[in-house]
Amino acid sequence: MNILYVHGLGSDKNSSTGKLIKEYYGKKHQVLTESFDLLNVEGTRHKIRKRVQEWQVDLCIASSLGAFFMLSLRDILPCFVINPCMKPSTVLKNLDASIPDEVLQEFAHLENHVYDNLEPTTRELTFAAFGTADELFSFKQLFLEKYGETNVLEVAGGKHKLVQEELYRVLEDFTRRLVP
Repeated sequence: MNILYVHGLGSDKNSSTGKLIKEYYGKKHQVLTESFDLLNVEGTRHKIRKRVQEWQVDLCIASSLGAFFMLSLRDILPCFVINPCMKPSTVLKNLDASIPDEVLQEFAHLENHVYDNLEPTTRELTFAAFGTADELFSFKQLFLEKYGETNVLEVAGGKHKLVQEELYRVLEDFTRRLVP
């Protein structure tokens, strides 16, 4: 199986989370990583879609802002999102004041459509993990409202960036539910 990992803001294909995911899946599955310019909204969406097709991706895992992109590409399923930034237009300016208003407006425009009229299959094949001690933001309530509680994991004490043990537990749970 081919797995694509999409990193968060300020990271790239060499992210520590991506490395841990590669380690976890080891030789049984291939984990593919790519660097994305997450502030180029349409460019990133296009690049993710292109990589999924080129690499014949079976599963996507994404964290933080990368998770927003996976949620916005609702037909790329199944996906696991970790501490997803579901409303980047509302939190990114606080995280990085240099982000241009035009980019925030682009996110806001996309957010208006991402979570509407979700198909049952999308809800069934979208999994999320939320750290209970996320120091940046939490969109757990929004996720529960839009996707339901069936595929949600809470990581007790987990911060925004999950440590190895927490991440492995999340991957084990998701994998047990979905991956042969």
